[in-house]
Amino acid sequence: MREPVYTVEVQPGDTPDEASVRFWEQQRKRSLNGPVVIKGDETPWFKGKMTSGGSRPYLNPYAFPDTPVQTWYVFEQKQYTHSGKHIHQGGVVLFVLEGRGYTVIAGERYDWEAGDLIILPIQPGGVEHQQFNLDPDRPCRLVAFLYQPFFMELGNYYTQTGQPGATKLGGSEK
Repeated sequence: MREPVYTVEVQPGDTPDEASVRFWEQQRKRSLNGPVVIKGDETPWFKGKMTSGGSRPYLNPYAFPDTPVQTWYVFEQKQYTHSGKHIHQGGVVLFVLEGRGYTVIAGERYDWEAGDLIILPIQPGGVEHQQFNLDPDRPCRLVAFLYQPFFMELGNYYTQTGQPGATKLGGSEK
């Protein structure tokens, strides 16, 4: 028999319907009381496997359950040289905050600079891509926007096929 596995706090004896009501009560409390502004200077940078300069999450339903919006994953990434090459289903939007560079999508180069928007296409089997910074004197900064329900319905996955480049510019961060 299939037993329910609750991802919300439930009371002993709660049915799945009661757990659902409790889930939506919690969601409403987050919507009414969660932070409205996420301060960049209060958001820590993390070193990961995808970026040469790290990333910092603004919205992440897996790490910050207090935010009113739990369906978006929004993070900033910093690239000193290039990102790790990887594959996923696409449907990601990247806004370039600073710098200039290019993205290779399925083997084709697309140049960009600050103020540009990069849209990763949705492709069967995923889209391989990688970002490159063209300025040797300063990192480029991009913000990624991922709509989680969309990703989940596509059966999203990540496969890393290449490592990021150097973690500093000319021996020191600028």
